[in-house]
Amino acid sequence: MAIYEKAVGPEHPHTNRVRCSLSRLFLVTGPAIEALALGQTALAAQDKVLGRDHNWTKDSARVTADALDALGRTEEAKALRERYGVTSSDDPKSS
Repeated sequence: MAIYEKAVGPEHPHTNRVRCSLSRLFLVTGPAIEALALGQTALAAQDKVLGRDHNWTKDSARVTADALDALGRTEEAKALRERYGVTSSDDPKSS
């Protein structure tokens, strides 16, 4: 992440695409709190740079909501999904 941030900047869409992917990896292999932190950072930057309706922003919202679910924060996860119009990553209808 440090290399990406230095090379293209912390708010660059590609930096945050990688951050979102790392968040998803942490959801599967590591602490959900780390996944949440990465997801929230990616989401804030993607929303600012690309806008709420961009697929990468929606993907960041989805992984952030999944991290919230993993931490038992289901109401926050539900509200985030509604705000961005996404479903959970394990939902076959994921958009």
